[in-house]
Amino acid sequence: MMMPWWVCPIVAGGMYLVLAYLFPFLFASNQVLEALGGLSRLFAPYIAATTLLVGLVINARKLGSSMMLDRQRGSDTIAALSWREFEMLLAAAFRRQGYSVLETGGGGADGGVDLVLHGNGEKVAVQCKHWRSRKVGVTLIRELNGVIRARTSTINRGIFVTFGDFTQEARRFAKQNGIELLDRPALLAMIDAVRKDTPPTSAVPSCPLCGSPMALRTARQGSNAGSQFWGCSTYPKCRGTMSRD
Repeated sequence: MMMPWWVCPIVAGGMYLVLAYLFPFLFASNQVLEALGGLSRLFAPYIAATTLLVGLVINARKLGSSMMLDRQRGSDTIAALSWREFEMLLAAAFRRQGYSVLETGGGGADGGVDLVLHGNGEKVAVQCKHWRSRKVGVTLIRELNGVIRARTSTINRGIFVTFGDFTQEARRFAKQNGIELLDRPALLAMIDAVRKDTPPTSAVPSCPLCGSPMALRTARQGSNAGSQFWGCSTYPKCRGTMSRD
């Protein structure tokens, strides 16, 4: 969950009091530790200021991700995101579901995992691929499964999210190993479910061609440029549209 911005100065202020006054007081009776207390008082302002700055930057970044989540209007806006923005979008969506999210950036000790979710009594490894035309094959699902198997003591399960689709082999392997797959329709449904301004489910029409949920989109060209319409959430697989009126 996102820490309120006002907690940052409280934490920084508390750290300053501890370093500038408490530690020197506790160490004053010991000649060996007295010098350490002096260093603590000397560096207290810098450490507190750094803590405050880092906290505010992290909070601002999470707020930006949350605002980006609420701006999404279906496939068109998500397709326009960079791969890094795509990961930030998913992090914000999972936070809305009640998870605490660690954004690893696909590197470090988490073995290529992009997000690590904590909450609901579990720890979940998430892999993200902002692929619009390519299908995710079984190799990448096997890699995620390998990370989970190697860390069964700390990771309970895995989720693989793509803006594209999965091969049948990838879907079979994921089902056999308990890995949750979110393809484009499932992703759009998740985004719509957690957006603050999402219309009630009953207000979201079904595609007249395939029956999938529709997503609000904005016309980019033609005589209706700038106006909104309902487009199939599985686009470009299905090109069904409906007037918003």
